[in-house]
Amino acid sequence: LEHERIPHNLLQKTNSLGLPGEEFPVEKPPGELRIVVIGDCAGVSLGDRLQTELARLYPGRRIRLINASLSGYSILTSVRNIRLRLQRLEPDLFIICHINDLEMVPVAEADAYPMTPLMPLKIAMYQTELYLCLRKIV
Repeated sequence: LEHERIPHNLLQKTNSLGLPGEEFPVEKPPGELRIVVIGDCAGVSLGDRLQTELARLYPGRRIRLINASLSGYSILTSVRNIRLRLQRLEPDLFIICHINDLEMVPVAEADAYPMTPLMPLKIAMYQTELYLCLRKIV
């Protein structure tokens, strides 16, 4: 296993693709459903729990959940990761799970914490059926 440096000088074990987790074939086997979870610490947590729940709900289905999330990733990092590493894995579904970019960010000139441009998206997302369904799973 290789190692990738993550924030706070911690090391994360990665496979040959630079992704957390065990080795798996790049070429998707016939009949396999591939789901890629990408994001920051929220994606790390969701991916771990989602794998367990999918195995329970679909015991006879070949589902490979690839958790490409890493604590500290930004949306920009995830977009680069999709382009550089994840597209070639032929995922059937991407689940993008970020909280770092949706939170309030400090402003150096003032003590105030203004809303980020993505805050209205965050508010709308929390009311969608998909979000509410995922909340039941995790």
